[in-house]
Amino acid sequence: MKTDVKTWEDKTLGISKIEGLNFDGDRYWEECTITIQGKGEGPWPLKESAQSFTIYLNGEKIFSEVLFGEKVIKKTINSKNGFNITGDMAHQVAALTSSADGSVTVKCTYKESSVLNQ
Repeated sequence: MKTDVKTWEDKTLGISKIEGLNFDGDRYWEECTITIQGKGEGPWPLKESAQSFTIYLNGEKIFSEVLFGEKVIKKTINSKNGFNITGDMAHQVAALTSSADGSVTVKCTYKESSVLNQ
């Protein structure tokens, strides 16, 4: 079993678009583990606060939560078609003094023998 890992991360005062997590249709994808991490800083006395994440798999919403810390989602793909993970991240408190800080890591498995362009 082989894996392909892609990571998106950002720190912003506004809403950040999650993009660049594209997996080509050049192999048979089996399963993906999506790890979402959120941590941000708000105005005193909040200091640490949660982030709002919405995550899509090929345009279908698979996750929408306010999160502080880490959340792991497993998705079965079982397809040779390419796919992408997109979405957005924002600070839970809509204020210009609060920064959203987070990352999304996607780790997908495939059989080495399934790679089409060898």
